[in-house]
Amino acid sequence: MLSRDAVELADLAEALAIHGFSPTYSVQEWLTKSQEESTYLLADGVKEGEAKDLYDLAVQYPTGQVQVWNPATSALVSVPLSYQGTPPVLLTTLQNLHTLEAQGFDLRSASGLAFQSS
Repeated sequence: MLSRDAVELADLAEALAIHGFSPTYSVQEWLTKSQEESTYLLADGVKEGEAKDLYDLAVQYPTGQVQVWNPATSALVSVPLSYQGTPPVLLTTLQNLHTLEAQGFDLRSASGLAFQSS
């Protein structure tokens, strides 16, 4: 989901919460949640290292397994996906999406349908 700005981002997050979605703030956190939960991944300002994790999640999700680097353990973390429940929803601003693309991570080509407000 793409929002125009931070205000709309907060509105969309509130709407998702009303519909039973819980927030996660990094791919690492999303991977620790039960896959049966409805979650959204809030990418509000892309921090160092997060761009690659977001891209890796989008590219690898259809394969049934997501593998990302865990800086705390200096090791790759591999999580098999069960596809029970709702797929992850990425919530970000158009500006953050452009930042990701400028860093070489074409998230739009790697992800599914995107809702963008008008």
